[in-house]
Amino acid sequence: MQIKRGIIQAFSPATYTASVLLFEATSYFLAGVPVSNSLDGTSGLVGALCAVLFFDEHNPQDAVVFAAFPNGGTGLPTPPPGRVVFVSGYQQLNAVNIAPGTPLTAGLTSGSSNIPSGALGVVYQAFFSSATAGASLALAPHGASNPNAYASIGNLAAANATLAGGAACCRLIPTARSPSRPAAVRAASRSTPMVMSSKEESHVVGRY
Repeated sequence: MQIKRGIIQAFSPATYTASVLLFEATSYFLAGVPVSNSLDGTSGLVGALCAVLFFDEHNPQDAVVFAAFPNGGTGLPTPPPGRVVFVSGYQQLNAVNIAPGTPLTAGLTSGSSNIPSGALGVVYQAFFSSATAGASLALAPHGASNPNAYASIGNLAAANATLAGGAACCRLIPTARSPSRPAAVRAASRSTPMVMSSKEESHVVGRY
């Protein structure tokens, strides 16, 4: 077996093969080289560097591209790839009053939430009640310039009813990696005072 470095010339998601220009080759490239299942179209980018494992150096089909990495400013996925982490469900808020026009800020990575400090988003469930029909709730990352551009629950069909929002993903603040500023979301009432509760589900979406 032998490992060689190369540059990806093409990637086929249909056949999961790649065309690779090896460093020692300057005039031709290998076509139809199998690609590891851990790679996909977001990482097998044209121009990216790659590592090829040859089981038989004389048979390019008896090989596998098992890693891809940036080639300077080329071959870097945008946005950068991440991973999904599963944690136990955790109730963040319970029977909290929110006044109209006064956002409530709640940290998500502190206490017993078990959410990693580097998480960039969470999957959550929230519900609220209000004494006024038509009330709604906006959920957004802390510091968002336009809270209405993110998650929303409402409008409430009847006064004193309870409305639940299905599981959704909320992006956290970009500074979530800083221990001095825990990740947070803001909840804002759009009309009358309301009582809100939430339960974070077992899915945490993050990039580390």
